[in-house]
Amino acid sequence: MRIRTKLQIAFITTASIVAVSILSVSYFSMLTHFEQQEGKQLKLNVVHSAKAIDYFMFNRVADFNVLSNNPLFSTSSNDIISDYLLRVVNQYPFYEDLFFVDKNGIILSSSNKELIGANMLQLEPDIEDEFNKTISGGPNDVFISDVTNISQKEIEENAVLDLELLSDVIDLNENVVGVLVGSINIQILSELIFEIDDKIFDNENTYLVNDKGIVLISGNKEVEILQQHPDLFLKELQQKIENGENGFYIYKNSIDIKVISGYADLSEYGAERVGNWSLLSTTPYNEVMQPIYNMIYKAFFIFLFIILCIFVLLIIFSGTFSKSIVELEKAVSDFGISGKPLNLKSTNKDEIGRLYESFNIMTENLYELSKKRDRAEHKLISAKARAEESENHLRTILETEPECIKQLDAKGKLIYMNPAGLAMIEADNLDMVKGQPMIGLITRNHQRAFKKLTNEVFNGNSGQLKFEIKGLKGTTRWLETHAVPFKDTEGNIISLLGVTRDITSEKRAEILVIESENKYRQLFENMNTGFVLFEVVLDANKKPIDLIIKAANKEFELTTSLQLEKVIEKHLTQVLPGIENDEANWIGTFGNIAINGGNRHFDDASEILGKHYTIHAYQSAPKHCAVTFLDITERINSQQVIKENEANLSSLINNTNDYIWSIDRNYYFIIFNKAYADIFLLVNKFEIKKGMNALKILPAEELEFWKGMYKPVFGGEIKVFEFNQNIDGKRHYFQTTINPIYEDGLVTGASAISIDITNIKKTEEALKHSEERMRLSTELANVAVWEYNFVTNSMERSANHDALYGIVNQGKWEMETFLEATHPDDRKMSDAYIIKSKAKGGPDTYQFDFRVVYPNKSIHWLTVLGHVIERNADGIALSLRGTLIDITQRKKTEEEIRSAHQRLTTHINNSPLAVIEWDKNFIIRNWSVQAKNIFGWEESEAVGKHFNDLNLIYEEDGAITAIIAEDLMLGKVKSNRNINRNYTKSKKVIYCEWYNSILQSADGEIETIFSLVQDVTDRKKAEVELEKYRNNLEGLVELRTNQFEKEKIKAQSADLMKSAFLATMSHELRTPMNSIIGFTGILLKELAGPLNNEQKRQLGMVKNSGQHLLGLINDVLDISKIEAGKLKVSVYPFNYLLTLEKTLDFLSPQAAKKEIQIRSEISELNIILNSDERRVEQVLLNLLSNAIKFSNHGTITIKVDIVDGLVVTQVIDQGIGMSKKDLNKLFMPFIQLDRGLNRAHEGTGLGLAICKSLIEKLGGTIQVQSKVGKGSNFTFKLPLEYVDKV
Repeated sequence: MRIRTKLQIAFITTASIVAVSILSVSYFSMLTHFEQQEGKQLKLNVVHSAKAIDYFMFNRVADFNVLSNNPLFSTSSNDIISDYLLRVVNQYPFYEDLFFVDKNGIILSSSNKELIGANMLQLEPDIEDEFNKTISGGPNDVFISDVTNISQKEIEENAVLDLELLSDVIDLNENVVGVLVGSINIQILSELIFEIDDKIFDNENTYLVNDKGIVLISGNKEVEILQQHPDLFLKELQQKIENGENGFYIYKNSIDIKVISGYADLSEYGAERVGNWSLLSTTPYNEVMQPIYNMIYKAFFIFLFIILCIFVLLIIFSGTFSKSIVELEKAVSDFGISGKPLNLKSTNKDEIGRLYESFNIMTENLYELSKKRDRAEHKLISAKARAEESENHLRTILETEPECIKQLDAKGKLIYMNPAGLAMIEADNLDMVKGQPMIGLITRNHQRAFKKLTNEVFNGNSGQLKFEIKGLKGTTRWLETHAVPFKDTEGNIISLLGVTRDITSEKRAEILVIESENKYRQLFENMNTGFVLFEVVLDANKKPIDLIIKAANKEFELTTSLQLEKVIEKHLTQVLPGIENDEANWIGTFGNIAINGGNRHFDDASEILGKHYTIHAYQSAPKHCAVTFLDITERINSQQVIKENEANLSSLINNTNDYIWSIDRNYYFIIFNKAYADIFLLVNKFEIKKGMNALKILPAEELEFWKGMYKPVFGGEIKVFEFNQNIDGKRHYFQTTINPIYEDGLVTGASAISIDITNIKKTEEALKHSEERMRLSTELANVAVWEYNFVTNSMERSANHDALYGIVNQGKWEMETFLEATHPDDRKMSDAYIIKSKAKGGPDTYQFDFRVVYPNKSIHWLTVLGHVIERNADGIALSLRGTLIDITQRKKTEEEIRSAHQRLTTHINNSPLAVIEWDKNFIIRNWSVQAKNIFGWEESEAVGKHFNDLNLIYEEDGAITAIIAEDLMLGKVKSNRNINRNYTKSKKVIYCEWYNSILQSADGEIETIFSLVQDVTDRKKAEVELEKYRNNLEGLVELRTNQFEKEKIKAQSADLMKSAFLATMSHELRTPMNSIIGFTGILLKELAGPLNNEQKRQLGMVKNSGQHLLGLINDVLDISKIEAGKLKVSVYPFNYLLTLEKTLDFLSPQAAKKEIQIRSEISELNIILNSDERRVEQVLLNLLSNAIKFSNHGTITIKVDIVDGLVVTQVIDQGIGMSKKDLNKLFMPFIQLDRGLNRAHEGTGLGLAICKSLIEKLGGTIQVQSKVGKGSNFTFKLPLEYVDKV
């Protein structure tokens, strides 16, 4: 076979196999591809529809939340609320009805007034669960009823399916006062779905189902609502619906038809309040794929035709084909090298020729594409440059934008913020906060809403939020942010882009409005005239038959003696039986005013109430009559008073102190009262008349002000504001309320009432001054005030707070600061009190005492009183407020009292005397242990008994005892003593000595009688025995007395001789001894010539011995003068502390040699002692010398204090000490406790004897306490002023 034939056969065979393979693969690939493409498109359409439905529901929930927060519900009458609800229903057609329901389900106001008074839970029993959730739920929650709860009966009656929206209504004090219920016809959703269905799906098989597959809305009449969708018998599809997934699914339905269904979950976008709804759209598979099938069939036949043509051409022109292939190969190779377009020429006009032309066109296109690519690259470079320029321009805009612009990631962390935003959060630069979560700056109450907004944005939605932040430097601001998703070029959300503005001033204005309303309400409650609001009750002929009391003030209660809580919402005929027959005919009068309008001023009397009233009645709203009244009974009863006050009463009836006026929309005055006319004349200097136009008569500046106030009122708002004006040189303040006047639902004018609140303003200013005085008072009283925040772990405190802890310049005060300043032993207790109060269910108030340690280590007592002022929804405390007081002195006093009481109790129980306390009626109040020992009765047996109940007094001594008691009770004596016989519990007779005294109150009344009792029975017996020996002893005593007198005379004579000898010898020895010491000093100064070291040493020994001997001589001389009574003192004022300092300086070298420290503790800075300075110094020198002499180590402490006019000095050492036996002979002259030839310490034993005599001579005392091996404490006391006792 020729090559040509082989080529033809091979090419045809290969082409056939490839064609069949391509057709098969293409068919199935295209079929799968178009299935996925159509399925995804169906899913996107369903998701788009779901978003639209969900967005509709989200907006309805948001609108309803705003509607329920309208203050109108807590400040206006039910009729006004009903009119308002009707206007809302007319304005927003998706609402079927709106109801304001109390917490018991009773409809108070409604857009359908025929249902007012009905029970909402009976009308709509399927909302009972949601109603209870609303009552018990948190504020601003909106609940939506489950439509699947509708009964089958309602479905069979073809009732309209309604969604019920419920939200709590709170008053100004944030108390739940009722529930707002709104009905939305689900048909609205049906129309929305079908509208989308027509535009996107073009079929009638779209359904809204819940997560159980129950059909809520159906586009197919054959599928019943509130029944399970027939296709959801497939568990896989039902599971996808229940899981809230989005996608499509291909399956055979219940009638075995292959279908494709798209489904989307609504709960992803915000409709989770109504349960997990899903949107399901079902389309027959063949209807969807039929266009695909047609396209595939056409493509198949076209492909076959091309193959056949190729086969024929190959057979006919195989040779030409081969040649052309070679030429083409060469041309393509040349194109690959040069890149220039081919210019192939063929004489053939068949496919080969066209193939040549195709290659020419293809290479030319490739060449053009190459040039376009080069141009595109050039344009790309230019575009990058323009992009950079645009980016710089955008950055400049962001940096200079006055509003905050920020970017946050999905976790709420800051990516970017412009300078205006950094200023709002008080950040110095972006690096301080970049990458930080912004949730930390937002106050706790708004963090949850901010997180929700962030999640919404990253789910593809935009939103806005008002919230409060606390800046990095502590400044609190209100912000409003608008947030949108920021997407990349592929449509992926990469961040949150927000624009935020500062609305702090707006929020403050809202707060001021609320405060103003509260002030007006308080003014109403405290007005000095009675006020009552009636609602008329009509009979079938629309004539008034009764009145319902809707509101009243406190003056109403005081004037009528009717309690408000028992009359509000009650019929007048119930409150005042027989009032319908009263001549006053108030039901008719007030009822006609409520029906026909107008107002009346008149005087009237009620027989039932028995009083006369001045009454002002006017129609405040349709079927409502407002009445102000004043009790004028006394005026009516007194004709004279009527004559004197007739003019004033007339003025009171026809005028009020408030300024009232009204204008129409063209600023023409309609009405005004006399008060307004008077003040207008006073301000503007001309008289106002009805019909005048404010635009023409008011000054330009004042006119602009009032136009600004009237403008929002003409738009349907109620305007409440304050302003001030200078009237006759005085500044007056006014609170004004302007209400719109409605006619047929349109605002035709405005009515205003203005109250002069100048006095209230002055009161507020006085209150500020009072608060400032209170603050100063707390600081002067050393009472600190504080407020602690658990969330921020920080404390606000008064200026004197830190000083109570001994802390200066403390910055931030945290819980750790408090615990560190607290005494370690009290930290656990203090922390426990705070943790217990913080916990859920913990006490709101706590108080405890604790100790703090000052920086100087001193300990002080404080008492803290704390109170929880805020808890979160879980009951956990968020903040505390309290006071702090220093009670250190009180604790010291309490400890002294406790110690004194303990000592007194111990002394009483250990005393040999019985202690008995009686009241003024001789009832025993206290019975000591010794009283039980003496008389035998236990304390429990005696206390509470009368004196006579115990039968204590021996009969024969009763008379004298009664006289003693009478002297005490009559106040003749304050105390007395007597000895009498008493009975014990065992009837034993004993002798007791009684010491009685009385305690009187400030007004002289006897409060208690105090008795000390001693058993003197043994003493009485001894006295009897002693009496027997008395006479014999008197003779013996007289004999021995004569002998003692003779011995005494001899001893005194010998003692005088000894003292005289010692005085003479001491005087004779002092003169030569002073000479020896003086000449030794001259020699040591080398005035007589130089000395070697040995000579100096020996002369030093002579001088020291001489001084020691001179001191001994002086002591002997002093003791001789003391014993002879010839010691004289020289008294004059001197500084005792200077004398002590000189003595310490003199002895310091001796103490330093033994490495003994001398420490002084002196309580006073200056002590002037009027005494003999030389003798006082002699005592100090002797005591301190002994302390150093008998100490080998340690510390000698000198304590000086002033107690009761005495200078008390203590010399305390840590030396060898003394035994109790030696202490008895310590102050005897010539007694040395360390005896023997080997004694360790020198001395004569005269020093302490002289000290004792000198101190007693100066009017003082000396005593000693000592323990062997522990040391001694010598304490002497001297009077500040010396008193000569001779």
